[in-house]
Amino acid sequence: MHGQVKQILAQAEATLAKVGSDRSSVLSTTIYVTDFAHLAILNEQWDAWFPQGCAPSRACVKAELADPSYLVEMTFVAACQPE
Repeated sequence: MHGQVKQILAQAEATLAKVGSDRSSVLSTTIYVTDFAHLAILNEQWDAWFPQGCAPSRACVKAELADPSYLVEMTFVAACQPE
């Protein structure tokens, strides 16, 4: 779980940078987990990734994911700066 969350957050940061945004501009996130027993690991990384006071609203849903090796998936909605 730790490695998958780390990879997702790194991918999100790279994607945000491509559109001129960053993690402080994330407006909402939907998180899909296969087992709520992993929430403590998820929450620890989540809290560390966002700047103080910038964590967005989120929904955390228990789900069966398309690939059985996936423990977590996330979708992000973020604001970007107009050019």
